[in-house]
Amino acid sequence: MPKGKRKKGAHDLHRVERTLRSRLDELTALYEVSKSITSAVNLDKMLSLIVSKVASIMKAEVCMIHLINKGDLRLRTSYGITARLAELKNPLPVDHTVVDQVIRTKMPVRVEDLQKHSKNIFFHVARKGRLHSLLIVPLIEKGELIGVLSVMSKRRAAYSISDEKELTLFASQAAVAIENARLFEEVRINYLNTMRLLACVIDAKDTYTEDHSERVMRSALAIADYLSLSAKQRSVIRYASLLHDIGKIGIDMSVLRKPTTLSKEEWRQMKQHPKIGADIIKRAGFLDDLVPAILYHHVKYSGGGYPITKKTKEDLPVEARVLAVADAYEAMVTDRPYRRRMTKDQAIAELKRCSGSQFDPKVVNALLRYLTNT
Repeated sequence: MPKGKRKKGAHDLHRVERTLRSRLDELTALYEVSKSITSAVNLDKMLSLIVSKVASIMKAEVCMIHLINKGDLRLRTSYGITARLAELKNPLPVDHTVVDQVIRTKMPVRVEDLQKHSKNIFFHVARKGRLHSLLIVPLIEKGELIGVLSVMSKRRAAYSISDEKELTLFASQAAVAIENARLFEEVRINYLNTMRLLACVIDAKDTYTEDHSERVMRSALAIADYLSLSAKQRSVIRYASLLHDIGKIGIDMSVLRKPTTLSKEEWRQMKQHPKIGADIIKRAGFLDDLVPAILYHHVKYSGGGYPITKKTKEDLPVEARVLAVADAYEAMVTDRPYRRRMTKDQAIAELKRCSGSQFDPKVVNALLRYLTNT
């Protein structure tokens, strides 16, 4: 084979190899985005992943996702917006030519050189940032346009029809992310409302503990803040607080409202409520994370309490230790059939006395810090 043809063959092979490598990168990016969407429901995290991947694949200096909000397109997340490009954070009027075209046609729009279009909404910021090319594709959810995904580049005529198709794929992933997050938010709100309703049912059964579950939740979440617990731990604490006494549904009302000291048999019944509650939650099928906190919230830090378990100190779930302190404090400062409520100072003194034995000292200290500042 002549030398010239060998060189051309090698050049073509390298070009094909580069194209395949680029395609592989694009498919890998799409896979990572898809995996994120199917494994999480945090909208900010997903959209941040999308814009960073898009910017990388499209070799864009800027990537933005705008969502329709009150007649304008509001920036939801972005990549590459520096102080010089801060103007890009402003809402986009949907009646502007380039934006209106995307919304009206639900089709992509390409601008090869923004700096040649003085009436374009991006003209001034493009000049300041030395940006030239713009590609905008619609975000469509269930046939409805909900926003736009756009990229900007310093290169002139940077984007082709192939790039439009590529960006449209990413836009479809962003739309899925938004839909998933919105559905999750609806489920979360309904879930929380259901939890509150159940808590009210529990508290109504024992008129002396009206709103007890809500107050325990507030104290428990304050403790979680001072302990810097994770978002997941805070979520468990929120819902376990509301449902920690759900097992009292299985306790006779005459026992719950008895104005004198409980008998041994009545006390034995009362001590069953964490176990009953944990069993109820298990049967729900989707609240398993709450079970340990509800089951162990009456177990003492140094051992003892109920139900009987070998778990002590750090072996006890932190959510149960937090719930134990919040529950005890709210019980002490509330009137009960068999005793008058304590003052705040008396309850604090009791928490200090039981710190290290009945309660986790770190949790007690966190609640004391919260009470000092309220």
